[in-house]
Amino acid sequence: MSYVIKQIPTHYLKFGAAYNNNFVQDLKKYMNVEAFELFTNSIFGPYADIHTCNYQGQISKCLLLLEIEQDNPNELHVRHANGNMLRFGIKEFAMITGLKCIGDPNDFQYPNTSKSNFIQKYFPDLVKSNSVSKARLVNRFLQGNWDNDQDVFHMGILYFLNTFVLSQLPESPIHVNDFLMVEDGTYEHFPWGQHAFSRLMMS
Repeated sequence: MSYVIKQIPTHYLKFGAAYNNNFVQDLKKYMNVEAFELFTNSIFGPYADIHTCNYQGQISKCLLLLEIEQDNPNELHVRHANGNMLRFGIKEFAMITGLKCIGDPNDFQYPNTSKSNFIQKYFPDLVKSNSVSKARLVNRFLQGNWDNDQDVFHMGILYFLNTFVLSQLPESPIHVNDFLMVEDGTYEHFPWGQHAFSRLMMS
């Protein structure tokens, strides 16, 4: 067995996370009662009851320092202290998160010419690019002032996905397909777990 990290760096290693562990409080604060109720009745409703859990960077550091080289890019292999191999893959991810991890994301593609009504209404300056960054989405969510409860609900779903499930950095672009899926309701069938797991392994 060969470790991925051959030599422990002499400088101090610090691991951080980009996820928002206060998303429930944010949703309650910036969504009205009717919109938040729609969220709790959606496929992501169970997350409204999640306990606040702070990220422990030391655990990630220990795991990654013990990561073993292997050929499967969709698994993380870690050597346990007693010599056993711990394996983390999409099955374990599905059990922990409860997110849908089966299905083909390509089944949820839209024509390149598709335009989001949501972007046109709330991000008019970004209509030409047809793309919104996470930072812009977050800022717009915190502003409030929506046309109706359905728009608040849709924005809450996008906020939840991009600040908690996908944990993107502020400058990361949000694909127009995400907006379109939330607008037409197909997001309920999209394999978000598969999408999130792929990003996790890449990071």
